Amino acid sequence: MHKEYFMLKLKLGLISMPEKDRNEILEEYDAHFEFGKQQGRTEEEIAKELGDPEELAVELMGEPDARPDNQQPNKQFPPFYGESDYSQSHAVPQMHNMPPYYPEQPRSGEASRRVFGIIGALFVSIMVIPLLISGWGVCIGLIGASLGFVLVPFVYVIKLSFGATFFGAELSMCLVAFGVGILLAQATVLLCRLYAKLNLAYLHWVANVGRERRM
Repeated sequence: MHKEYFMLKLKLGLISMPEKDRNEILEEYDAHFEFGKQQGRTEEEIAKELGDPEELAVELMGEPDARPDNQQPNKQFPPFYGESDYSQSHAVPQMHNMPPYYPEQPRSGEASRRVFGIIGALFVSIMVIPLLISGWGVCIGLIGASLGFVLVPFVYVIKLSFGATFFGAELSMCLVAFGVGILLAQATVLLCRLYAKLNLAYLHWVANVGRERRM
């Protein structure tokens, strides 16, 4: 039996003992394990030497001599579940003077504001969401236009490979279109990032409309 399992069973057996006394006993048995390991013994050997933790707990609840090395406590340990003698000599704090606890309920005004806020957000979303979708359509159109301008020189090269006549003016236009495509692509990326942040901000606002706010 490992130390952790031994200590757990012993702690459960002493669960009805006052916490201070229980912790003192557990510390003593923990020290006993550490001392045994310093002497080269395993946890299993030490646990076997100490005995069954459940039986030890029963003895400790009634007989303090069951502690390791016969260490005597300064006061008598209570029996299981508080017998009459112990309960009379150790008064339990009374709870009847404490005020009753009532779970905090949301105020009606706050609940009404949350409901109206959710309804308002739904109506706003009916108008805003189509606009957001159309905005993404514009972004996709700009991306397509950028790709179209960038691919113009490659299309012209393919055209020449099929035997088309070379014109310097066409080559100049292709280079201009390529430059416009690069600039448009950069502007489109920036626009899409800003538009995505705007969409996320709106979704965050919608998600927090009906959330309860506490002071």
